[in-house]
Amino acid sequence: MQQTQFQRVAILAREGHKAIAQAAAELLAHLERLGCAAAVAKDPGLRSTLKEAQLIIAMGGDGAMLRAAQTAVEHDKPLLGVNLGRLGFLADLGKQRFESELSSLLSGDCTAEKRMLLSARLTRPKDKALRAIALNDVVAHRSGSARILELSATVDGRHIATHRGDGFIAATATGSTAYAMSCGGPIVDPRLDATVMAPICPHKLDDRPLVISGDARLKLSIPAATGASAAVSCDGIDLGVLEYGQALHISRSGSRLKLIHPSDYNYFSMLREKLNWGKGPATQDAG
Repeated sequence: MQQTQFQRVAILAREGHKAIAQAAAELLAHLERLGCAAAVAKDPGLRSTLKEAQLIIAMGGDGAMLRAAQTAVEHDKPLLGVNLGRLGFLADLGKQRFESELSSLLSGDCTAEKRMLLSARLTRPKDKALRAIALNDVVAHRSGSARILELSATVDGRHIATHRGDGFIAATATGSTAYAMSCGGPIVDPRLDATVMAPICPHKLDDRPLVISGDARLKLSIPAATGASAAVSCDGIDLGVLEYGQALHISRSGSRLKLIHPSDYNYFSMLREKLNWGKGPATQDAG
């Protein structure tokens, strides 16, 4: 049997979902057959399981991967995804592949990369600032009102524009295939340190997405006391509410997420498959 590089594995699986629980049990048994000390990480004993692990495996869709990413960064562990959802831009292995490929992957026949994260800081005049990190995106969107939301954006202290619409997305290259893409933003190679600025349903047709350097510091604020506010979320998790007199600061995090992929991982092949690029008759035989 091949010597495994990852001998202690923690499995993160959503509780209360029968199909995912069954898949996690099958994965656990398979890992034990391969000679790994594996455990499904859950309370009690969650922190000790994660502390001892050399690898975290997340089971589910991209939502499960985003939740697992927070845990992996907190504990400084590499992360591998088993896709049990629909698209699965982040989780590489399908359920039908993990048994056939896991042995070689655990022995070190894999590809590793580090992905940029965003750091969000929501300042509040009378309270402590709220902070979070995001692998995909930081989103500010209309809260409690149907009227247009105005958000002023500055980059490195220089005013870019005042956006009028439903809100605003700041996305990493990883998150460029998520909410930002649905708002017309570009797909960005995840090897790049870059931030996509994408307005949500802009009122003006010339309000277009913009890609800025990962070194840049973005600030969003509400420019006038109109009573409007914006709900702020990081990877879909609520951070707080942005109101007039406050500011949302977004910059590159000092932490990165280490992702583990199968050795044949190809980002652009994944995009072709997930987005059905070039499926017409003229190109279906192309490599």
